[in-house]
Amino acid sequence: MQKVRNRQKGMIAGARVLGASLILSTSLLAPIATVYAETGEGRVPNVTLPNGVPTNYDLTWFDEFDGDKLDRTKWDYSLSSFDPKARTQMHFTDDPANVSLKDGILHLTALYTPKQWKWNDQTKKHEWVDRENTYVDSKTKQTITYKAPFTSGAIQTRDRHGKVLTEFVGDFYAESRIKLPFSESSWASFWMTGTKGGGSPTSGEIDVFESKGYDPKFIQANIHTAPTPEPGKEKYSDQYQKKLPNNGDTQTAFHTYGVLKEGDKITFFYDGQALYTVKYSEIKKNEAFVNPENGFILRLTHIVGGSFVKDFGKNATRNYTDAIPYKDSYKDGSRSDMQIDYVRVWQPSAKPVTTEAPTTTTTTTTVAPTTTTTTTVAPTTTTTTTEAPTTTEAPATTEAPTTTVAPTTTEAPTTT
Repeated sequence: MQKVRNRQKGMIAGARVLGASLILSTSLLAPIATVYAETGEGRVPNVTLPNGVPTNYDLTWFDEFDGDKLDRTKWDYSLSSFDPKARTQMHFTDDPANVSLKDGILHLTALYTPKQWKWNDQTKKHEWVDRENTYVDSKTKQTITYKAPFTSGAIQTRDRHGKVLTEFVGDFYAESRIKLPFSESSWASFWMTGTKGGGSPTSGEIDVFESKGYDPKFIQANIHTAPTPEPGKEKYSDQYQKKLPNNGDTQTAFHTYGVLKEGDKITFFYDGQALYTVKYSEIKKNEAFVNPENGFILRLTHIVGGSFVKDFGKNATRNYTDAIPYKDSYKDGSRSDMQIDYVRVWQPSAKPVTTEAPTTTTTTTTVAPTTTTTTTVAPTTTTTTTEAPTTTEAPATTEAPTTTVAPTTTEAPTTT
């Protein structure tokens, strides 16, 4: 794994990380492909940072999704089921029906796809079977099987085998411009997980936002850490969350969602406005965020169904955890399409620092760490197995999904 230092003193002048590429006048990092901005490939967007982000931050990594295929030097597809303990009802695939690029937009589209072409160990042949998820109940230790008749898309900066393609270490500001799906049981998110500490939540999880399809005004930022034990209570993580105010047009217009990770705090942004800050001193188990070696990968996810997609609290009435009654909303993708315009990441350079304090804090805190790292690894060639579309003819490639046990995200009844 190669470490690329971001514009620190002593670096070769003019070096800048552009995604998985590097502009260099030498062959210092020859194994990584070179892309020159003047060719148009990987051109640096002309953008302005929000107030509250230090002015010495440079754009070091981005994807504008301008091609017609996913850039596999930056991303890989998440595959198979996800978080079955939360009773999510989809399988992530690499099928173009679920993950596609068109006119500069990445589409993560959820579809009602009740059958899958799967190998049967008993009959020793492939068969069309109902799409299902399974998990082991933590109390009874019994295996639970339930219907999961949807497919969807998710990508991350780590490959399907666990190899990190790019992680962001130290201070950074990450932002994405997104239009959310309408479908009632859709759970869309832009989030990050740490690479050190044994997996989420111990390694740290930053949910830049999570949404609920049935409520276009619901946007929640959250931080997950290792749980603080409570007698008689099974807890996945400690959470520090807040609903972000908005005007409710998140499904009809694009909006920006950002997070600023600094040496002593994390601040969440919506449309360039700082709306929520969590100081590490307020986090009971903050090791994942103060560890200077812990990097974070980026993740974009469109989940269907699950325990998050409902109201919480005493007077809760809306519940869309089971997406099957709303399957018509997922039949052609017109309502169930998460659209991403770009993802961009800025990191500190050696320039002088000036900072405007975000509106969520009362004092100005300027952090200028001596080392910020973007770790980029040239991906190895892998064989992609594509899931069968909903046709009656058996596909040439087959899918045999495994069950991925992932974090169960929950929402506290009250807002922080």
